[in-house]
Amino acid sequence: MINTYVRSSTTTIQLMTFGRVPRTTNPNNAFTSFVAMMTTHFSTNAKSLKANPHLTIPATNFIASTSTITNTTSIASNASLVAVHNFVSHGILPYTEGWAWQQTLLLQRLAFQRNQQTQQQHKYTHMNSKEDDTLITQTNYKEKDESRNMNRLDDTHCSKDQDCLLFFQHEPIYTLGRGANESNISFLNTAAPNKHNSHGGEIINDESRLRLSRKARGNGSARLGIDTPKQIMDLDTPIAVQKVMDQISNNCKPVMAPNNVPIVRIERGGEVTFHGPGQLVVYPLINLKRDPYKQDLHWYLRMVEEVIIEILRHYNIVGERDGDNTGVWVNDKKIAAVGVSASKWITTHGFAINVFPDLSFFDTSIIIPCGIVGKGVTSIAEVMKERGACKEDSCPTLEEVASITELSFERVFGVKASGKER
Repeated sequence: MINTYVRSSTTTIQLMTFGRVPRTTNPNNAFTSFVAMMTTHFSTNAKSLKANPHLTIPATNFIASTSTITNTTSIASNASLVAVHNFVSHGILPYTEGWAWQQTLLLQRLAFQRNQQTQQQHKYTHMNSKEDDTLITQTNYKEKDESRNMNRLDDTHCSKDQDCLLFFQHEPIYTLGRGANESNISFLNTAAPNKHNSHGGEIINDESRLRLSRKARGNGSARLGIDTPKQIMDLDTPIAVQKVMDQISNNCKPVMAPNNVPIVRIERGGEVTFHGPGQLVVYPLINLKRDPYKQDLHWYLRMVEEVIIEILRHYNIVGERDGDNTGVWVNDKKIAAVGVSASKWITTHGFAINVFPDLSFFDTSIIIPCGIVGKGVTSIAEVMKERGACKEDSCPTLEEVASITELSFERVFGVKASGKER
């Protein structure tokens, strides 16, 4: 007998089935259709039990999958909602696109919060002084402009000030955190071929180091950024985002690695890492000032690591922390990197799980992954193939791992994810 846990946006149902529940995303599958019918026609709030496997059905597009997640915790009916925007189905996207969406949502949320605070302050001022009527009237024009920007979020992005999870698969790129050391770009430590200085000595890639340095800014640097926040305040369509991406590309001059992969510096924490096909990149944009979170970035990092550990547990992989370094490890090899940033306690960037990437991109002749010498890199597929748990064509997909990530994020943080697809 198998307990199957069925969840929709409003319904919790526990089913008990006999035999094997098929792992499928096919909506025509008989079992999937039956569960979908149950979810549609019943409004039941049954007690949530530990399930093995789990079946998850998002409100907009039901998906059936088996799960071995353990240590589950109940999610309160009034739990904070986190909107999920899954770009994985869109294929391999430029890193600049994920970066642009993050910055868009962050700046629009900050503008919305400022607008709310200003309205509260003006309300208080209006109640206590009629002399400020002129100031209030003048400021209201600005409020109306910002409110118009915020209204655009309702259908396109996370509604106004809502927490979000963004899922991406990126084109190959190396990124350095804001304080990362360029010396961890290994190939920059070797002499540039056939180039000499005025004294006859070889040049050690000085130009590339300069463009990647922590102080480099503006056109010609390898820093991914924008001139002013106003540039992305009005983004509300993919076309608008594309225009900003083009502008970013024109301003940023990446350093090219020997394998022809671009290298840029960004504003997250952490050292150099790789993003590319076969890797699930997750960007949580959550307000740590709100319940059930804490205004503590160290706490947040440990919780993100716990999400990853639980994802790995689903595949019977034991993930571990390293007391000195962030991220999650399997047998002394890094399987997931974590690098975050926060503005007014709203987080950006996040974590990357190696599902089935080409591990040659982590070659130490190009980079020292995360600046850690003497430790390797692995993936979910690599670990499972080593123990014969999957073959090349049967290892977990990014879509499957994204679904498990959503569940794990819910359990670890005690929130409720509302599945959406872009």
